Amino acid sequence: MKRDLPTMAATVFDVLVIGGGITGATVAWDAALRGLRVGLVEKGDFGEGTSSATSKLIHGGLRYLQQMEFGLVRESLRERRILSTVTPHLVHPLPFLIPAYGWGERLSLAAGARLYNALSYDRDRAPADRAIPKARILNRTDTLKRDPALPDDGLAGSMLYYDAQMYDPARHLLEFIHSAVRHGAQVANYTEAVDFTVTQDTIRDVTVRDRFTEQSYTLGARVVINATGPWADGLLHQIREDVSVPLRRSKGIHIITPPVTRLDQALVLQTPDGRHLFFLPWRNHALIGTTDVPFEGDPDDLAVTEADLHDFLDTINATFPPAELTRDNVLHFYAGLRPLVGAATDADTYRASRKHELVHHADDGMRNLFTAIGGKYTTARHLAEQLVDRIFETLDRPPVPCTTDVVPTVGGDTGPFPRFLSWVQQRYSTLPDETAHHLARSYGTRITDLMATARRGPVLMQRPSDRTPDIMAQVDYAVEREMALTLPDVMLRRTGLGTLGEPSLDTIETVAQRMASHLHWDSRRFDDEVETMRDRYWPKRAPASTPA
Repeated sequence: MKRDLPTMAATVFDVLVIGGGITGATVAWDAALRGLRVGLVEKGDFGEGTSSATSKLIHGGLRYLQQMEFGLVRESLRERRILSTVTPHLVHPLPFLIPAYGWGERLSLAAGARLYNALSYDRDRAPADRAIPKARILNRTDTLKRDPALPDDGLAGSMLYYDAQMYDPARHLLEFIHSAVRHGAQVANYTEAVDFTVTQDTIRDVTVRDRFTEQSYTLGARVVINATGPWADGLLHQIREDVSVPLRRSKGIHIITPPVTRLDQALVLQTPDGRHLFFLPWRNHALIGTTDVPFEGDPDDLAVTEADLHDFLDTINATFPPAELTRDNVLHFYAGLRPLVGAATDADTYRASRKHELVHHADDGMRNLFTAIGGKYTTARHLAEQLVDRIFETLDRPPVPCTTDVVPTVGGDTGPFPRFLSWVQQRYSTLPDETAHHLARSYGTRITDLMATARRGPVLMQRPSDRTPDIMAQVDYAVEREMALTLPDVMLRRTGLGTLGEPSLDTIETVAQRMASHLHWDSRRFDDEVETMRDRYWPKRAPASTPA
């Protein structure tokens, strides 16, 4: 996977996707798989925004039953099964426990379990190692056996259900980028769309700027897709100031802490103000999320503040007193923006629909421009399917069936994952079991390419950090094969080195030195990259009264 803007500039694309989050990635994958000539540009790194700031779940949308959005729940359940099938190494089942305090809550959960089971009628079609059991109701005694830390005053039982968790959302998204490229797409990160040529009712070409060289290129396209998520309205205003979409942004933060409950199941609790809070096991830590607060500022200015963290810790401790979390327990944090369909004045973003909307801008004088807004990570593949269907109509070409629901990604042809993991452990017997499992999960069948890189020298088999099972070969592979251009690209989105809290300075500099040798960084660039990486672990200082 190579970044080649001059070649992209010499191509007229059937479809040019602007935005390299999960929506853009799945659109590019689907369109390339159907034989279209595809280009994709992203102004930052792939998945750097909302898509890598999730709860790391592929979930069936249980809570949307409360809003009676049965169609969205059904769509989510189907997509959960599909993603478990086409990316089996990166998606795995996870049990969830929702305690019921009072018989009214227990009866409500029982009704929800029956409906959830009915809507997930095709769960048996998933491969056996990724099968999702039916939701069921537990009595008080069995609930406390599953989680003795739960407050027992008023506990009437619980609902035990299963959803799916991503091993690594950034790598999951990258699978779709890789797969699009494998089928002919041309992609470039750190490439910003800065100008548009519109003649009559058509966008003729898009001017993009390489953010590292500052050089500009003109890309031709028959159809242009605005898949920039929270930045969608800003991109439209670049084209024409009077064009907009019904976009509402919501800020959500997550924190990573030492374990606060069992590490083999997730716990779902209701906050004092009626929202849901997830305590998720992730890499032997607790991942806790999320907040849901309207965001009014520039999406580029999104940050986690100290006030955010302290307010969130107060909510967590009020919701689950046994956690007893303090600021010192927060090992890592991150924030993302949800691009919701709705008016900017809508105040309740938590209860806002997570449905997606496809906007065709023909009435705005641009018949070859589409904007995708709303939706969620789990349903992005289906959104892409619908959008690519529309692209064929716009191109006036005979439709080509979508196959992304059955064709595995380039690393996803593992077959049953337990059997694949056993093969990895046997073939690469010198790897510690923890590392073998980590690499099998992260790369799937592309582990053979990674290990070919690792054979180039003994240093590449070394671990740059004792805190994670990553090896140095992943750094070389990220730069050479995965378009990693900055230190955060490697440490946050190609490996797990920086995802559980601040790595040691020695680890950061070791990885930076390896990247510098490949990318020919001078001493100033090296220092800037190290400083940027370290700054990721310090929240923005702001008074508690600053709007979220």
